[in-house]
Amino acid sequence: MVQKSTMFVRLHEFASEYSIIIVTILYSASLTVSAYYQNKLIENSSCNPLIPFGECFIGESEARFDVESNNYLRYSISFVIIFLVGAWSDSHGRRRKPLILLPILGQILSDSLYFIKMFWYWPSYIDLIFRSVIPGLYVGRNMFWIGVISYVSENSSIKLRTLKLGTIVATYTISSLIGAGLVALIKMTVNYYGYGYFIVPILLNLIAAFVGYCHVKDTSDLYKKNYEWLRPKYLLKSFTSILKNKSKIRRVVLAILVLCQSIFVARIGCEYSLIMRHIKHSFTWYDEGYVHFNLFKMVVLFIGTVVSVSLFSYKMNISDMVIVIILCCFYIFAAVIYVVTSQIWKIAMSNYAL
Repeated sequence: MVQKSTMFVRLHEFASEYSIIIVTILYSASLTVSAYYQNKLIENSSCNPLIPFGECFIGESEARFDVESNNYLRYSISFVIIFLVGAWSDSHGRRRKPLILLPILGQILSDSLYFIKMFWYWPSYIDLIFRSVIPGLYVGRNMFWIGVISYVSENSSIKLRTLKLGTIVATYTISSLIGAGLVALIKMTVNYYGYGYFIVPILLNLIAAFVGYCHVKDTSDLYKKNYEWLRPKYLLKSFTSILKNKSKIRRVVLAILVLCQSIFVARIGCEYSLIMRHIKHSFTWYDEGYVHFNLFKMVVLFIGTVVSVSLFSYKMNISDMVIVIILCCFYIFAAVIYVVTSQIWKIAMSNYAL
């Protein structure tokens, strides 16, 4: 009995110390599994059933257009929500824990609706609500990362901050690999037309929500309950405050960082929507080859993240800004190789540049 209680105490201590990493792994892995089967479900509804699955490029294009057309509404709602949530979090004692838990609970709801859709057909406006409106309300991974990064930054020393953030980023790549492995395992054990594969991300997120609620410490400050954060003046003030009370050079740097962040996010969207699609069709990759390439890329990204954070930042004390500039230069080089080359080994080598 004493041995069992000791084991539970150690398990509790482990979960408390590494709670953010555990939640990140579970949530990110669930997103990989969920996104894969959501896309396949949409593609399957767009493809001719006589065409072998994975070879329906027309259906894939129609499905991608369908998804991207719904994203406009989703991102518009998310833009408004993230402003309100950010202002609420700052005005309520820097509460970051709800920012971490809300996307997880929202993802559980979305996956549950996809699971229900496999049994019932509903009108297009209902489909629009659960594919665009509901994900827009809980924002998704963007809100999760805002919560995680803010939580880690505010609870770390200046010296260890970059190292901890790098660990979280490396955790994301490992989580994607875990999610890809779960996808392969599910495909081997469950028939595609079975109904079990949305259960996996739901279970992962339920565990993540439990760990986050029970073991992520609430580090918020005391605050006065008021509704000032809902006023447009307060929202505008919270947005413009990053450029005030700083030196001129600081203001310029912050403005450039905001601009670069927008460009960087657009680059990520172009990479996965255009460049990766171009590679997939250039080499006539179907599901298996495309998954293998992404797994290889994730492994290389994980190694690169570990090296850049542990060696360049922690050991050599190189400025974060210099590391980011070097990273962007390598991204440009890799993107050019992706587009102009017709040999797979060159594309594989360009991944090492990332």
